[in-house]
Amino acid sequence: MADNGMKMFNFFLVFLIACTLPMWYGVQSFMEAGIFTKLLWVFGVTGFFCVPLLLYLGRFAFIIIGKILKYRVFNPLPDPSQVLKEHVFSGFVSPTDLDHFLHMNNARYLRELDFARTAFYGDSGLILYLQSTGVRLIMSACVVRYRKSLQPFQRFRVTTKVK
Repeated sequence: MADNGMKMFNFFLVFLIACTLPMWYGVQSFMEAGIFTKLLWVFGVTGFFCVPLLLYLGRFAFIIIGKILKYRVFNPLPDPSQVLKEHVFSGFVSPTDLDHFLHMNNARYLRELDFARTAFYGDSGLILYLQSTGVRLIMSACVVRYRKSLQPFQRFRVTTKVK
């Protein structure tokens, strides 16, 4: 039994060395590169990992700015009875929403619900009431049942209704 443990240890030691040698040479060549190449790599890697966050913030800002322009510039204030009407938010599955099974990741459903809730607040005029009274709404719980998977570039609708 102890012999198997040593074999596993030796295997992982060889595996670790085999993985770190290319990384060591990569770090050495990075250190010898010019400042422009270093900055390009740093910004490239940082940008790669920041893309999902930037897409989320961009979509959220797009919804907020769209609602502000809709009701403050182009149209009068919404009717207060809109709060009780059904609200539909449309979206689609982008490539950044996919998991390794090539369908929408379960965490992305909650993000889309957040976008739909924000659009509902803007379209129903609820956000104006909340701003004028200083009231803040907090989502304290969320129960989701995943009934059907969404495929890449598939369109979907989120329907919101206050009862």
